Amino acid sequence: MKDIFHKLYTKLDNKQDEFYFLYNGSQIEEELTLKEIINSEDNQKNKVQILVNDIIDESDENEWLKPSKNIICPNCKENIRISINDYKIKLYECENKHLIDNIPVYQYENTQMINEKK
Repeated sequence: MKDIFHKLYTKLDNKQDEFYFLYNGSQIEEELTLKEIINSEDNQKNKVQILVNDIIDESDENEWLKPSKNIICPNCKENIRISINDYKIKLYECENKHLIDNIPVYQYENTQMINEKK
């Protein structure tokens, strides 16, 4: 597996520390061979699917946070209604029926950030 990963890293500009590999729901150890990790069903099909995932650096995560153009539910990110009373904000009636009440005005902006990478 180490050789397979090395070929992929070469194509990805040697960014080894930015990815991890999954097969059958488990992370693949580079020291193992393909025969050691593959299950009998995939072996018979002569086909294997390996998921390649990014390791997200938390400092990089903030680059992708942007304020939403619409008023969104902080829980599900769907459109939501808003009500303002006595400097408190109430978000209600999103598609998933969430209710977020008594949000101070200064905290409202933080509830409206979306991760554009996701």
